[in-house]
Amino acid sequence: MVSAKKNIKNQFKINLSGLEDGEHTYSYHLGQDFFDAFQYTEFDKADIDVNLRLSKHGNLMRVEMDSKGEVELPDDRTGEPYTQSLEGNMHFVLQYGEKYNDDDDELIIIPFHSPYFNPAQQIYEMVVLSVPMKRLDPSQPEPLLPEENEAEKIDPRWNKLKNLLNNKTE
Repeated sequence: MVSAKKNIKNQFKINLSGLEDGEHTYSYHLGQDFFDAFQYTEFDKADIDVNLRLSKHGNLMRVEMDSKGEVELPDDRTGEPYTQSLEGNMHFVLQYGEKYNDDDDELIIIPFHSPYFNPAQQIYEMVVLSVPMKRLDPSQPEPLLPEENEAEKIDPRWNKLKNLLNNKTE
C-alpha cells in the first residue's frame, strides 16, 4: 500500500534535465487517492484540476499553479456532508543549489544534479490551504439570531434592584 501511495506522488515528476528555456505547461487531475497518499482526511470525494506553468530561464525557474474543483466536506453546523467548490493558486521560484531546501514558501532550492522536480507537495499544500476555515453548506438556512429588541428587554426585577442600589448611593 505504501508503494501505491508513493506512485501517486511520483506521477507529478517534471523532468528538468534537457528542459529548454521558455514556458512549459502541465495539467493534472486530483482525485481522493492523491490526498489519501498524504494521509489527509479532512474531506472526501476530491475532484480537482491543477494547471502548472513553469518558465525556465537558465538555472532559474518560475512556477505558477492554480487549481479549481470541488470536495465533499462535513458542515460545521449539522455534520452532514456537502459539496464545496475550491479555487487556489500558488507561485514560487525553483533554483539550483547545494541541497534541497523548501523552508521559504517563495523559493525552493533543488540539488544541482537533480534531474527531476516533483511538485506534489506544493500542489497538496495549495489545495489544502484553499479549504475554507468555516465549513458551512450554503444550501442550509442560516441559524436564526435573536432579535435585537428581545436582547434589550430586561427583566423588571433587575430594574427594581437597580433602583434600590441607586437610592442607597444617593
